[in-house]
Amino acid sequence: DEDIPVHYAANPTGFNDAVEYLKGRMNSSSKFFFMMNNHGGPTSDANGDDNRGGINDNTDENYCYYNSSAIFLDDTIAAKINRLPMASMIVVAKPCFSGGIIWDLRAPNRVILTSGTEFQVTYPNLAGTFGELTYNFLSAVNGKLPDAATTVNADLNGDLKISMYEAYIYIKNNEHRSEQPQYNDDGTGTATTTPSSSGFGAGVFL
Repeated sequence: DEDIPVHYAANPTGFNDAVEYLKGRMNSSSKFFFMMNNHGGPTSDANGDDNRGGINDNTDENYCYYNSSAIFLDDTIAAKINRLPMASMIVVAKPCFSGGIIWDLRAPNRVILTSGTEFQVTYPNLAGTFGELTYNFLSAVNGKLPDAATTVNADLNGDLKISMYEAYIYIKNNEHRSEQPQYNDDGTGTATTTPSSSGFGAGVFL
């Protein structure tokens, strides 16, 4: 509807068309907000590009289009998104195994929040109305619960703005499921649950 317009189908063609549209709209000064609220799971890694450090499992992440059996690899997402011109990016990823996208989208001036590690199934909130990450992220940035009038306060430093660092701390502190939200804002692609309060994400706002 007019409140939540959908401009492209959630399939390979729609994703490609959306990226092409963005290429014509974005530039080196753009801040890009990228949110995935779909499903995901592990899949075989054909080229070993996700192997690093102590992770040598030859596994990629396969996220889901809507009502489609088409493969939607983390590599596909990264190949498209990383070519967009931008100054900074905020990523909020809800799918199971979403922590894997941190490595693929790593770069300076990016803040990436995921619902769990790259090895975890993730869950809806206790009421079953939202994904747990989605529910807590929307609560943090809007100052109230999405499905109620109850107000919340994620503003740790009292500046009347919610940074992505503050949003993550709220998400972590209000986690009610057996998942571990992950965070990265230093460009290394290494996920953490204890980010610095003076890192890049502390100065990034929607």
